Amino acid sequence: MVLKLYHAGYPLMAAQREAANAQVAHAAGLPTPAVLDVCQIGERAGVLFARIYGPTMLEQMLAGPSDAMPFAHTLAEWHVALHQISAAHSATPPQQTRLENALARAPLSETVRTEMQQILQQLSRSGPTVPVLCHGDFHPSNMIISPAGPVIIDWVDLTQGDPTADVARTLLLLEHIVLPFDMPPEMVAQITALRRQFAAAYLARYTELRALDRTRLQSWMRVVAAERLVEKISADEV
Repeated sequence: MVLKLYHAGYPLMAAQREAANAQVAHAAGLPTPAVLDVCQIGERAGVLFARIYGPTMLEQMLAGPSDAMPFAHTLAEWHVALHQISAAHSATPPQQTRLENALARAPLSETVRTEMQQILQQLSRSGPTVPVLCHGDFHPSNMIISPAGPVIIDWVDLTQGDPTADVARTLLLLEHIVLPFDMPPEMVAQITALRRQFAAAYLARYTELRALDRTRLQSWMRVVAAERLVEKISADEV
């Protein structure tokens, strides 16, 4: 078993929401750790998961970066699998609502905020008729390479909505990944060059399996880049 504890101050409701999201993904047939319980330990809420053995995809890549491209394809293939799951009858929260709330809190000028809100509304109106499950934080650190195969973790931001927005966020995270502060400089240079190749390989494989409107993707990139400013982003993200 593994206990994921939230920082003090997070309500029990946050842990309950993540547990519910993970159960939705698990019930849909996605490879996710089973949820065992939700608990409160002192001032910290937590979720108890079944233990999954193995490194994350990022850890595996850092151990042998020359073999990273097959991982990019694996990431894309599982993202496509996720985006094939209809959320039409799901209680999963709407993607648009989550993004609207984030834009409202992001440190943006009112001019930029209004522009991003308008783009979001336009994209949401012209989105897919049937919403699909969207992870919201799909990247190599949230996939464990277990002996039985890849396992997707961290379902905090699960929503139902436009898969293109989910792809846009993944690309943003891939291209601006933060590396460990104690990593040797020569490896930093190697990974920095590799990450854009990895992002390109991920996108190429995704579009082989599922059609994607590149113009729409670029519009979503603007929105998710703006809304991500509400998060605590490291100064090392470039």
